[in-house]
Amino acid sequence: PPPKLRAVLLRTSLVERISGDLADALIGQTSSSDTLADLERTNGFVIGIDSRREWYRYHRLFAKLLRTRAQRELAAMHAAGHDFFRAANGVWLTAGVPAAFIGTRREGVR
Repeated sequence: PPPKLRAVLLRTSLVERISGDLADALIGQTSSSDTLADLERTNGFVIGIDSRREWYRYHRLFAKLLRTRAQRELAAMHAAGHDFFRAANGVWLTAGVPAAFIGTRREGVR
C-alpha cells in the first residue's frame, strides 16, 4: 500500500476497535474516517461494527498480520534508537563532555 495508508494500517492495528477520531489521534493526521470508510467499501479487510459506521475493526487474520508487522517495526525502531543513544553517549564522553552534562542518557544505554 502507499506509505500513508500503510502507516494508518500499522498504527491503528494495535487496538481492537478503531474510529476515525481515534485513528487521527494515533497517527497524527486527519481524514482517517474517510480512509476507514473507503477501506470498508472496497473490501479492504475493514468491517463496520456499528450502525452509524463510526467504529470499525480489521478482519481477524488481517489484524494479526498487521500487528505482527507493527511489532517488528517498533522493535527495529527501538533497536535503532538504542544504538543511536549509545553511539552519541560514546561520542560525547570521548569529546570530554562529563556524563552529568549529557542529560539524555536512556535506561539501558551505556
